[in-house]
Amino acid sequence: MFSKRALKILIVLCVVLGVLWALYLYRQIPRRQTPFKTAGQAAVIILKRGTARVELRRKDKEWSVANGSASYATDPERVKTLVSGLENLQIEDKISERADRAAEFGVTSASGTEVSASDAGGRSLGDGLFGKQASDFVHIYFRYPSRPDVYLARGILSGDLGEPAAAYWRSRALVTIPEAEVQAITIRGKGFTTALARSSNTWTLDGSPIDPAPVYSLVGSLCHLQADDFVDLASSPALAPASLTYAHIALQGTHQSASLSIGAEDKAAKRYPVAADPGGAVAWVGENKVNLILVKPSAFHPKKP
Repeated sequence: MFSKRALKILIVLCVVLGVLWALYLYRQIPRRQTPFKTAGQAAVIILKRGTARVELRRKDKEWSVANGSASYATDPERVKTLVSGLENLQIEDKISERADRAAEFGVTSASGTEVSASDAGGRSLGDGLFGKQASDFVHIYFRYPSRPDVYLARGILSGDLGEPAAAYWRSRALVTIPEAEVQAITIRGKGFTTALARSSNTWTLDGSPIDPAPVYSLVGSLCHLQADDFVDLASSPALAPASLTYAHIALQGTHQSASLSIGAEDKAAKRYPVAADPGGAVAWVGENKVNLILVKPSAFHPKKP
């Protein structure tokens, strides 16, 4: 029969083997990897593809994007989509361990989009290379930059990653005054001035009451005016804000004011250069949009008694 000492040793060995077996089984269970689960705490998000690079920065709740020495407000919906997608990202099946297959899945530094996020203290909150959209249009190919392994991931689409270019992330809104807060509009164009003012629910033109319907249409066009593109002033210095004298629009709101300086039309492209305050950035705005906001006094009819 076993001595008590041998029995104790046998029991200890059985316990150790049981623990080792349990650990082995535990390691065989697939674990969900969520490399950007705290992206909502990010203060900096950097996107890179080849030599292109863009940096998004958050201060309090507002995001900005750098463009040379200037910094511009971002499109809040695009940044929200990016951050939400990163937070929801889940790494699933490993489909390749070979570095030579990275290009096949688009997860190289030249073809993929590398995204890195960090908090205000510089601590990394995630880093990954996103490649092609998978054929099921649900998954995307993903690789950690320091490893050759390629994974299928879900939770974000390639379109949610945007582009590593400042123009993509910049807010295209040219006026930020809410429609309900607009109190006065002055339009100075070639040979005309339109001066509109609001008192309660009544609008006046040069002090005379007018039908408010066309005014509300104008207010909507102004408050939702969007840039189609942005002017590169380094290559087009003649389009600097001070040179845009074709027309001027001033808006007065309850809590803020805004102005638009409009330059001569680029007739070939059917667009106008428009500078919006604040910031002095110059945007391209299509001819049809500008025609809706350069309204002459004759467009407004006296209010019927």
